[in-house]
Amino acid sequence: MNRILLFLSLITCNVALSQLKPGFDKQEYLELLQLTAHNSEPEYAKTIPYPDGYERIYASSEFGLQNKWEFWAKGDTGVISLRASVAGPSWIGNFYAAMIPAKGNLVIDSQKTISYQFAENEMATTHVGWSLGAILLLENILPTIDSCYQKGMKNFFIIGHSQGGALANLIHSLIYYKQKDGRLPSDIVFKSYCSAQPKVGNLYYSYDFEAAHLNWSYTILNSRDWVPEAPFSIQTTDDFNKVNGFKVMKLMIKKQPLFRKMVLKSLYNKLDKPPKKARKNFIKILGSTVYKFVNKELKDFPKPTYSNNMNYTRCGTPIILNQFDETYDRRFPDSDLNMMVHHSYEAYFYLLEKLSIPSMSH
Repeated sequence: MNRILLFLSLITCNVALSQLKPGFDKQEYLELLQLTAHNSEPEYAKTIPYPDGYERIYASSEFGLQNKWEFWAKGDTGVISLRASVAGPSWIGNFYAAMIPAKGNLVIDSQKTISYQFAENEMATTHVGWSLGAILLLENILPTIDSCYQKGMKNFFIIGHSQGGALANLIHSLIYYKQKDGRLPSDIVFKSYCSAQPKVGNLYYSYDFEAAHLNWSYTILNSRDWVPEAPFSIQTTDDFNKVNGFKVMKLMIKKQPLFRKMVLKSLYNKLDKPPKKARKNFIKILGSTVYKFVNKELKDFPKPTYSNNMNYTRCGTPIILNQFDETYDRRFPDSDLNMMVHHSYEAYFYLLEKLSIPSMSH
C-alpha cells in the first residue's frame, strides 16, 4: 500500500488528459492479457514481455477464497488485474456454483453484511462462489479507486482471465450500480476485458450486463476452450419470462377431454419434471455440499439462501478466437491429459495474433 501512496504523490490533479475509448481494441487486450498473465502464472509469464509504459503499483495479499488482485498504471490510466484460479481454495470457489439473487445482502460473518447489486432484474441470478469473491475484492479495491480519483485519475481497465474473467465481469456490474446509485463518481470510466471467462449468471443477468456495458466490456473466447462452456446450464419451465407459452399449454391441457388430458399431462410431465429434478440435485451438490468445503476456509461465513435456478448463460459482447491453422493444431493438440490446452494464456496469445480485426465497436 505504501507503493500506492508514493504513486499518488507523483500524480497532479491535472493528470486526466485522455479518455478511454469504447469498442474492442486488439492492442489494449493484448497488453492487459500480458499484465494479468504475470499476476496469475508468474512462472509461465517469465517468457512474456511486460507491455511498454505500465508499472505495477500494488499487489494485494490473498483473502476470501484465495482471491488476489494487482493495480497497474500507465500515465493517467489504472488497471485492476484479477488473478485466475490457483491450486487450493480458489478452485473451491469455482465449484461453489449454486446461484444467489443478483441483488441483496450477503452475510460475510456475524459482524459484517454487505449490500450488493449485480443487476436490476428481479429474475437475475449469479454464481455464488464468484459473487462472494467479487464482493470481497471490490471492497478491497474501492479505496484505491477513490484515492486515484481524488488525484485526478478517472480511467480504469478491469482485466482477468478464466476465474479472473468471471470476477472482472461481476466487479464491473457492481461498479456500474454503485455509479448509478451515486456511491461512486459517475465521471469515472471503466472498461473491462473478460478473457476466457466461464458463465457467471443466468439469462436475465446477461441481459442486464450486456445492455449496461455495450462497447465497454468484452468477453474473449477461444472456441475450443471448454471453460467458457461451464458451469452446467439446466433450463426448466420456471426460467422463462412471466408471460410464456408453457403456462398457456398447461391451461390448454386442462380444458381437454379426460382421456386426452391424461395423455397430454403425462407427456408434459415427462418433459417438465426431469430438468427440475436435475436442477435440484445440482443446487444440492454445488451449493450445500460444496459449502462444507467453503466453510472450512471461511469459518464464519454462513450458508446463503440459493436461488432455484441453474440456467447459466454466456455473458458479454463476444470476441471469438477461432483462427486455427496447422501450427495451432501442432502446438495445442487435443489431449485428455491436458484439459487446459486450449484455455492457456499461450493459446490465447497465439490466436489473438491471428485475429484480423484490430478493433470493433457497434
